This record gives sequence, structure tokens and C-alpha cells, in this order.
Amino acid sequence: MLEKKIKPYILILMLTWLLLASPLTFSAPQEIDYLGINEIDVSAIMKRVEYLSRLGSRITGYPGYFKAVDYIRNVLEKLGYNVELQEFYVTIPYDKGALIKIVETGEIIPAYSLYPNLVALGGAKDLRAEVVYVGKGDLESFRGKDVASKIVLMEFNSDNNWLAALKLGARAVVFLEPITTSRLEALKKVTVTPLSFPRLYVERKYAEKLKEACENGWRIEITTNYTWKKIKAYNLIARIEGSSEPEKTVLITAHIDSISIVPALSPGAEEAISPALLLYIAEKLASANPKPKYSVWLVFLSGHWQGLSGARWFVEEFFFNKNRGIGKTFLPYITLNIDITSGSPELIIYPGGFFYGHRTQGALNLYTDFAASLRKWIKEYAEKFPEDFKFVQSEAFGINRTTGIVTLRPFSQIGYGMTYSQAFILDAEPFGLSRSIAVSFLSFKDPRLRVFTPFDLPGYINVDILRPQISFTLFIVNKILNDITSVHRGSWESISPVRVLVDPVNGGFGYADASIEVLEYDPTVSTLYSPIPYALVVIHKIEWYNNKVGSFGRTEWNIFAKIIEMADENGRVRIVGLAPQEAFTGNIEVYAYKVDKEGKLIYVPDLGPNGAGKFAPAPPHLKPGISIKAVAFRAAGLLITDILMPDQPWALITFNAYRKPVFPVPFTQYGTNPVPVKVEAYLENFVEPRSRAIIVDYENKFALIFVPPNERVMVIASLGGLQRKVIILLNVTEGKEIIGRGVPIGEAGSLTIIPELLFHYVREMLTISRIRYERAVSHGIRDSSIEFMLNRTVLFLKRAEEAFKARDYELAYTYSHVAWSSVIELYERTRVMYVDFTNAVLILMILLAPFSVIIEKLFGKGKGLQRLLSILIISAIGFTVFTILHPGFAIVYSISALGMGVILLVLAIPTVFFLLLNLSKSLGQVRRMRIGAHFLEREVFDLFVSAMGIGVENMRKRPLRTFLTLLTIIL
Repeated sequence: MLEKKIKPYILILMLTWLLLASPLTFSAPQEIDYLGINEIDVSAIMKRVEYLSRLGSRITGYPGYFKAVDYIRNVLEKLGYNVELQEFYVTIPYDKGALIKIVETGEIIPAYSLYPNLVALGGAKDLRAEVVYVGKGDLESFRGKDVASKIVLMEFNSDNNWLAALKLGARAVVFLEPITTSRLEALKKVTVTPLSFPRLYVERKYAEKLKEACENGWRIEITTNYTWKKIKAYNLIARIEGSSEPEKTVLITAHIDSISIVPALSPGAEEAISPALLLYIAEKLASANPKPKYSVWLVFLSGHWQGLSGARWFVEEFFFNKNRGIGKTFLPYITLNIDITSGSPELIIYPGGFFYGHRTQGALNLYTDFAASLRKWIKEYAEKFPEDFKFVQSEAFGINRTTGIVTLRPFSQIGYGMTYSQAFILDAEPFGLSRSIAVSFLSFKDPRLRVFTPFDLPGYINVDILRPQISFTLFIVNKILNDITSVHRGSWESISPVRVLVDPVNGGFGYADASIEVLEYDPTVSTLYSPIPYALVVIHKIEWYNNKVGSFGRTEWNIFAKIIEMADENGRVRIVGLAPQEAFTGNIEVYAYKVDKEGKLIYVPDLGPNGAGKFAPAPPHLKPGISIKAVAFRAAGLLITDILMPDQPWALITFNAYRKPVFPVPFTQYGTNPVPVKVEAYLENFVEPRSRAIIVDYENKFALIFVPPNERVMVIASLGGLQRKVIILLNVTEGKEIIGRGVPIGEAGSLTIIPELLFHYVREMLTISRIRYERAVSHGIRDSSIEFMLNRTVLFLKRAEEAFKARDYELAYTYSHVAWSSVIELYERTRVMYVDFTNAVLILMILLAPFSVIIEKLFGKGKGLQRLLSILIISAIGFTVFTILHPGFAIVYSISALGMGVILLVLAIPTVFFLLLNLSKSLGQVRRMRIGAHFLEREVFDLFVSAMGIGVENMRKRPLRTFLTLLTIIL
């Protein structure tokens, strides 16, 4: 019995001893490797990259894109996913292929159109002309060749020399496929202005046939099939429901579309890496056991290069549509966007991007917890995978070897001071704008030299550079899948999407939409404005809260950072994903264009009083649900080349790597930096057009003048801080008339190009200056400096003309620039001379009125009408004498207009005088009411009249004294 009682106590003592003898530890839950980060199969990823890049052009809406959508959907469904297709519409330039026909042989050569100049497609139908080969297109290559009204054949790797062909009057440019090329070279073939000029691309195998046509002087005929289309696109969404907390969601995204300077040839191998990696993640998660406790959405986005269309519509649909369960069954904690390439291994995890530039302190505050976790993960990764970490780390994202401190510059305000290779536009941006945590895995040092070219092929991908980036990306994704609280430890409500959130101190958030209506001024309807069906709406960002050195201040000069959408048959379109001003990212500008079925630009923004003067392009307060009106007009264009200072022949604007101007335009002149530019356009007789658009390409040194069709246009351009006239295009003749009738332009959709336009500028300014000076010489006025500049200009202009006739364009432009620089000084000197004459005449005419009154008072004895007649006679005699003695009266162009102005001024002086007199009386009355009468007051006018009367009477009484006094004053 005693033994039975003792046994339990012995058992308790033994258990206690075991507990005391063993260390007391509490281990964290073991981390699950959902993605197989220790055994990554890069070859499987590369197989998918190769497959996607063989499908053809994957620009959203092209056949290869739809094949990619089907392929990704089939792969996901085979893995067991239920794939949702989110439909949305996107506007794209769609090239069905162009044809080049050699007229003499009838042979047909396929060709492709280049990426649009903003919205201008450069359409051509049966464009027939002789073809001329110019090699790389430098002026030396043009020597001896007449390219005016001809089609130019040029090597693709030719910088922006196609603009030289344009200046010389070419009607189109055909580029020959190079052996290889780069993104920087491709970007030289496109502008951010609506320059409607045919640019085609021909495969290398047809080069010899076209060169043969050039050698034989044959003609070719170009027909394009290039239009803007609004097509249905898709976002693919595959979901894995969380095992324990399914409402908490991690979104992993990548875009599937590609881009190229030749839209029909866009293999996009580098851009296939991210969706291929996302498919790899889908494969690993499908076979993971156990499943992640949080839901995972794998989102394959489209429309990346169409202003992040897919990402913007995804956020609009899933973050702001209550039927999607947002805030209840769907709590997006973080969006992980994959955007990695193989040109550089240095990788960052980056919040924000260059589309919105939303990097306020308020935005960065969202990432406090995530950044803290990331510091730990980076150290852990460096310990586990030291060799891979050596590749991915950088000065902006890594571990300091001396201190061991983790550097995370992307999560601080100095993030834009990092050396990005370009202005990256990232699909995570719309998510972050709405106040949702969103980052991108970004190869930020990679210049992506083959992206935006037809040579973005799998063979150029460097797998060794790609492997460590994939490893690091999967490592971080796996960490988040294990513990979503490492991203954000607060409540989900503090990171829930918002339409508008105001934070005047740190910067807020918001996700706005706008209803845009495109109109044209139409006085025949009661509303004065009619809708323009199927117009194109172009939106870019202006101003910026974080406008720092090295930042991306505006999206005006980045062809990919614009939203372009086509309106419906009523001229209306809804745009989502705009940043309200509460987000501190600046404002937007909205412009409207229209391109017809033949690819001609027939409508442009109306910047006249009935357009931008009535409805400003920038809304006063961008907010959700706003209605915006954009006015356009039916137009024809005129190309104005050589917008520059002749003594400073470089571009007026300098861009950094982020397509931000070094200084804003206009700006005060500082050496090579931008200078103020003012381009004015007038109709015949200097009538200001009611509808007009003047668009300057500061980088490529040209301007586009748009006015109503079949008009005559006169252009004056002024540059520099002093606004010197550098371009005058009035179509002035060599006769005696200084005012021309202007340049005739064609029908709607046409672009008038005047060959060798610089020569015309110089000749017109010389003609105006010569007419002025010859008129002065005819009245005995000579100026040696003017004669020197005149002779110098004539000499170099003649040399330039001879060089142009000899088709030595390099020498011709050299002489033209010398003559241009000289004629600008000549024009200014003759203008100043005429201003001096005008001022002298004006002073004499103003003095003539009081002189006539005093003389009549002194010598006249009449009264009433007789006195008035005497004054007029004296004025006429004085005017005649001045006209005979002073040459200014004969040189000034409109002495009658000047005389009328003086008369009006003389008539206005008494009115102003009596108004001031009455004001003085009123002030005197107020003073007497306030402080009383403390001094004797007399009317000023009375004193003046008395003084004049007494003075003149004294002069009449003492004529000798008067004569001697006046003689003394004169001498």
C-alpha cells in the first residue's frame, strides 16, 4: 500500500528532473520552402522565355500577344488553376504591314511601319517617287544627291539623320534592317511630337533589290496599312486560396506584352523573363505541400506599354469594386511586381516608379515594417547564398562591408538620386498610388539595350546574370509567403485602397478617374461645340512634388509615359488610374487628336481662344469622377526646321537618363542649357488664326505649325533671353513689299515640307533688311556697319546657294549658318534704326501740337473757329517743314498711322488731365472734411491757364526780349 502511494511521487520527481536537466527553448515555426529556392531550374524558365519570344510580336493586340495569352492560360489550367480573364480595352497602333512596289519591275517588297511619333502614324497610300540611297544619312552621304520630293533609303543605325532627309524635302524614309542595333538607336527614330512622316523598315534580305533600284534611278511606290485600333485585352489571374487566412492576399504580377520600334517585329525576349518566372512560381505553388496559409494571386498583366493600362484597370476593378470582396474576403497586403532582365545583375526592390513619380514621404511611410524585415532577409540571404549576393547587391541595395549595415536607398527620399539606367515605368505603380503596399523586383542598372528593338532575342540573354536575380527574387517572395505580417504589422485598414486621402504634410494618396469629351468648335450648333468621334486622347503628367535633380519631373518627353485612348462614336472616353493632386504628383494635361483610316493626322489640339482658351488642357482640380473637355480642330501642318541659335547649333533642351530636362523650358539662357523659345503663326496679313497649334520639339530642333486647311501661314520665331528674331517666314518676294503673303499649306491631314528651309529664312530676313536699308539710303542715311553685315550676308548666302545647287549639303549648311548669324545682326540693326526714326518722328509730332498752340497765341489775333483754323495751318506748315528737313518722316512706313496715333494721344491728354484734376479736387474735399482748412488752396488748372496767358502776353509785349531768350535757349 505504501509502495503504491510512493510511485506517483517518484514519477513526478523524475519528470521534474528531466525538465530541469534539459534546456528550456521555444523554437519559431519552421519556415516552409514553397518555391524550391535551393534547387532553382533556370533552364525551365528559359524554355518558356524562348517559346514566348517565338510567338511573334507580343505588343498588346498583335497576334503574338493573343498566342501568349492562350499559352499562359493553358499552362496555368494544366497546373490546376482556375484562370480568370479580366477584359479591358486598350488603344494601340496596329500595323498590318506595308508594301513597297518597285514601279519599273513590278516587284513587291514587304515592309513595316515604325512606332508612331506620338499619335502620328505617317500613313501613305500609293506614294510614288524615285528612291535615293544615302547610307547612314550624314550630310556627307547626301552629297551629290537630290532628295527633294523623293524617298530616301537609309541604314537603320544612323542616329537621327532621318531628320536631315526631312529637312532636304524627302517624302519618306525607308530604313534597312541592321545586323544588330540598340534601344538608344531605336529611340532616335521616334519623336514625342505628332510629326506625320512615313518611316518604314525593310528586312535585310531585300536591301540589295532596293539599292539596285537606287542605282538605276527607279521609282518605288509605298502603301501602308497602319491605323489606331481599340482592342480587347486581358489580364490573367490565377488564385491559390490560403489554407488558414485566405482573406489575406499576396499579389505577384508581371506583364506579358512587349514593345519595339517596329511594332510588327517585337519578339521581346528580355520582357518574357518576368512572365516566365511567374509561371515558374505558379508551377512551384501548385505542387507545394502544405499550401501557403495566405491566398496568392498570380496576375499576368497586359497593356504595360500603353500607359500601364492592364495594371490601372486591375486596380480599378479589384480594389474599388465592392463586388470583388475588397475589405472582406479580399485583403491585398502587398503586390510584388517582377521586372527583371539579363543586362545587369544588380537588383533592387523598389516602391514607386517613373510613371506617376509617387515617392512622397507619406508614400514611403507605408514601407516601414517591410523595410525592417527586408534588412534581416538581406543579411540572411547574404549568409546562405554569398556568391549570388555579390551579383545582386549594389551601392543602393546591399550590405556595407565595413559596418555591416544594410543599405536600402529605394525606401528613402534619396531613392531618386540612385543611378537608374533609365526612367522605369512599373506595373506596381497604380497599386501603390491607391495606398496599397507595392514593390517591384527591378534590374535597375540594366540599360536594356535590345528592348524596343526587333533584336530582343533569346540568344542575347545572359543566363549567368539572370540566375542570381531569380534566386534573390524567389527568396524574398518565399519569406513573404511564410509571414505576411512582416510586410505590415498594423491593421489592413491602414493600407486599404482609397480614392482620395489628404495628407498636406507628407503627401496623400488617391486613384482618380475622368470622363473626357473631345469636341471641336462649331458655331453652327447651339452649344457651339460638336463631338469628334473616335478621337485620340493623350494624357501626360506635368509638374512634380519631388522635382529634384536626377528625378523624373514630367512625362511630356517620354513616349512610354503617356496614356493614349480612343474615344467612342460620341467623342467620349473614361480614363482610370489618374493621380489626384492630393497625391502630390502634380497635375495632368489632356490633348486630343484624330488620325483617319489612311493614317493621316486630321485633327490636332486647338490651342486658340475657342480651344485651350475656353477649356484649359490642365484641369484646375483633378479629382475622382471629374469631367474634362478637350478641343481639337481640323488642321493641316507646316514643318519649321532649325529651331536653334545659329551661333549655338545644338539642341535647345538637354535630357538626362530619365527623360527629364536639365532645366525646364522656357528658362533663362545658360550656355548649353535650354533657352526661351517663342514661335508665332499668323494667317495672311498677320491675322491671328482662331484655331491653331504650335508644337516645338526642342530636342530635334523643329516645330510643327497647325492651322485650318488651305490657308497661307506666316511664321516668326524668337529665341534667347532677348527674344531675338531668328526665323521669319513670310514668303517675301525680292520686290519692294516687305510683307509677304505667307506659305500656302494643303488639305486636312497634309504636312507641308519646304526643302532647304534654312536658306529661305536667311533670304527673307536679308530681303527685309535690304529693303529697309535701301529706303534709308535713298534719303541720305548710311551706316557702315550695316553695309558690312549686308555685304557679308549676301556673300555667304550666294555661296550657300551655289553649294545647294551643287548638292554639297554639308558646305551649304555651313555657309547658311554663317549667313544666318550675320543676317540676324543685320535685321536687328536695321530694325533698331527704324525704331530710332519712329521715336524721333513721334517726339516731333507730339511737340508739334503745343508748339502750334503757343505760336498761334503769340502771333495770332483770331478767336473761335478762326483761331482753330490758325492752329491747324501752323501745324500743317510745321509738319511740312519737318517732313522736308527730317528723313524719318519719309522712312517710317506708315506716317499716317503714326499721325493718327499722335492725334488720338493729344485728344486723350485733356481727358486724362481733367480726370486727375477732379481726383485732386475730391482728395482736397476729403482732406478739408477730416482735418479742416489749414492752408490756402488754388486750382492747379487755374494757375496753369493764368501762367500761360500772362507768359504769352509778356512775350507779345516784349518781342525783342522774347527773340533773344528763344535764341539763347536754341543755341
